[in-house]
Amino acid sequence: MGLIIRLTGTYGGGLVDFTSESGDVKLYGQSGFEFVMENKQIAEDNLTIQLFDQNNNPLSAPVKLKITGRCNANLIIVNYKQVQEISEN
Repeated sequence: MGLIIRLTGTYGGGLVDFTSESGDVKLYGQSGFEFVMENKQIAEDNLTIQLFDQNNNPLSAPVKLKITGRCNANLIIVNYKQVQEISEN
């Protein structure tokens, strides 16, 4: 817990630059996080999510997210899986 998640890009013509910390939203589990954006019901594929440590070092590659614009598909759940030890530098 305590890792930083960034959501960046554009949505509906506006700039997106959100930051959340793992563990902030227990609804999604012990290390849950959440970003809430206005539901504009538009398709968008210029959003990127990435995981960082507390020192701003990337722990994951940037991943592009795709919003379909359909009402029945407006929740995106991203699960990160640890595949190696995180150094405490």
